[in-house]
Amino acid sequence: MTRVALRRHRAAIIGYGLTAALYGLVQAAAFQQIAGSSESARLAFGHSMEALGTQISYILPLPVHVETMSGYVGWRVFGFFAILGAVWAVSAGAGAAPGDEEAGLVDQWLATGLSSVRLVASRVAAFAIGSTVVSVAGGVATDVGAAGAGSPLDAAALSAQMVALDALTVCLFCLSYLVAQLGSTKRAGAAAGAAVVGVLFFLNSLSRTAPSLRPYREISPFRWYERSNPLTPGGHDDWAAIFTLVLVAGALSALAALAFVRRDVGSPLIPRRRVTRPGRATASPLLRVPILRGLYRQRWGLLAWLAAVVVLAAFMANLGKSVVDGFKGISAIQQYLAAGGSGDPYSAYIALVWFGVAQLLVAAYAIVQVSGWAAEDTEGVLEAVLSQPVPRWWVVLERGLTLAAGIAILSGAGAVATGLAGGGVGIHVDAASIWRASWLLLPFGLTFAAAGAVGVGRWPRATVAVLAFLAMVSYLIYQLAPFMAWPAWVPDLSVFKLYGTPLTTGVYWLGLNVMIAIVAVGFAAGVLMMQRREVAR
Repeated sequence: MTRVALRRHRAAIIGYGLTAALYGLVQAAAFQQIAGSSESARLAFGHSMEALGTQISYILPLPVHVETMSGYVGWRVFGFFAILGAVWAVSAGAGAAPGDEEAGLVDQWLATGLSSVRLVASRVAAFAIGSTVVSVAGGVATDVGAAGAGSPLDAAALSAQMVALDALTVCLFCLSYLVAQLGSTKRAGAAAGAAVVGVLFFLNSLSRTAPSLRPYREISPFRWYERSNPLTPGGHDDWAAIFTLVLVAGALSALAALAFVRRDVGSPLIPRRRVTRPGRATASPLLRVPILRGLYRQRWGLLAWLAAVVVLAAFMANLGKSVVDGFKGISAIQQYLAAGGSGDPYSAYIALVWFGVAQLLVAAYAIVQVSGWAAEDTEGVLEAVLSQPVPRWWVVLERGLTLAAGIAILSGAGAVATGLAGGGVGIHVDAASIWRASWLLLPFGLTFAAAGAVGVGRWPRATVAVLAFLAMVSYLIYQLAPFMAWPAWVPDLSVFKLYGTPLTTGVYWLGLNVMIAIVAVGFAAGVLMMQRREVAR
């Protein structure tokens, strides 16, 4: 059974493994170009990063000795790996509990005489194997990049860091596996898991600068992971903390097995009572309008995305002035800002940094919606919609229009937050330029949706992993190309290059035309795929 479960994780192992390997390799290899080669340049870089690290401590640990390769890798690379592992753990936990039940696989496995406890143990063991593969891939690739830059990492310290990362990821999977059983669908399970893991993550991260939270951070697995920092000069490997993560993972897997035994397959752990009242139910008028119907169904998720975009836009714009002033002594950062095409470094910061993050958020939002399209097939939603009857071409078109409306809402809110927060700290950017940069996020996000429409119509199960990997690769190429002094044609391989820097340099018309062509061809091909395929196949 473990081999079967491992095959269920195969696409994710490949996708997350390649993402971790590429990220670690590129970040380590780019260290010398970013920090400089002289001791004085690296010390200046370290001081700037320490100042910046305090401001972004809600995401990454506080940087320590980042003027060294090992300190930089321990902060920038393995700090990101913890977030990457958390995302995978939540997704895999929801897939292992309600996801496989929706697909009918759990009923088949139990019908063969497999016990519920053994089934849960097999899923945990399979994920642990996959997590080890991803951790090793990311660590080895990081060491290769560091060695290529002339600063190889200590093998023992790197091994201890990979073990800690593996223990954290498995612990979060067991937690997500348990929490996901509170929902009856994969979407509900993923939402519950993301909420719990997110609270634990921010409980630890916010405690770095909020003393009032420090007494409570010990309940967070992320805190136990950070207690081991063997790569940091002067750091150590806390095997007691790592062993604690393993023990907690074992306890959570036992609770997950107990929850699985006590509930019915396909039902939530805590069944909801339905009270039937006499009278005729009145449907919401929003359900009668096609596009609004789609937005209404995802209203809570859209509100969460909206809050994230507004908070990040305001926060990063508010940091703009202090960050740019802190980087004035680092030539690599100044060259990067100069690539923004504006004589004003503060406007260049907004154009490159915030709108670079905004592109990543819009791409992530589009990929999440594509994941929902794929889930509609396995959950039987698509069959129900087509039986009304509804033309298949309209299903694809309505999906695209609903996604476009969601992106428009997010980009508009981000534009308002950016203008207000930037103006509050003295960064004055023309309102027309902000709106221009914001509405161009619409065709940018639809390029991912178009590729997803093709993939969902032909390979619904593999589309999300492949699309997420390509988005990450494309983002890294575009962001790191200025630091790595790569040939001019390398960033042209990134879809992020098609967006350009409209805040400071205007519309990149070639890129816009290419994005429009991709959207048109992609959704046309998606319609063709939908017409020809069998639903739930």
